[in-house]
Amino acid sequence: MATETRARFTPGPWEIAPHPDDAEYLEICVDYEKIAGGRKQAHWIAECDAGIDSDMSDEEADRAVETNQANAQFVSAAPDLYTALQAFFVKWEQVLPAITSAFVMMQIHGSTYNGPNLEAELLAMRAALRKAEGGSCTATEPPTSADRNDEGSARFL
Repeated sequence: MATETRARFTPGPWEIAPHPDDAEYLEICVDYEKIAGGRKQAHWIAECDAGIDSDMSDEEADRAVETNQANAQFVSAAPDLYTALQAFFVKWEQVLPAITSAFVMMQIHGSTYNGPNLEAELLAMRAALRKAEGGSCTATEPPTSADRNDEGSARFL
């Protein structure tokens, strides 16, 4: 897997900033800074709305604000998550030959491994990267050629 980013999103880090006019909204942005006169300046990525309306109880409104904060935190972590997944797959490609060799040696010596494997998780992580890169791949699609060994078998643990 290449180490360069194919995603077209704005590079991180993304920050959470209060909306200048409405505390119910949180902004996801880069390059957030206060400038002269108390104004704020940033490159806006997204806006999270707590969705509070007058029919809500105080408890419902508090939960909506908490959920909105959690949503903003999750969205702002997107570039970091993408980078971490990319780094994981770079390392995965480096260690996979050793792991595969260990399984071959087990088979030569008559041992088998019947424990859990990582196929579903690896498919989901690759699908998430493809989605971030603008693709529509799902975690249920079969492994790509990069996910198979020389014999064509899935090469997941």
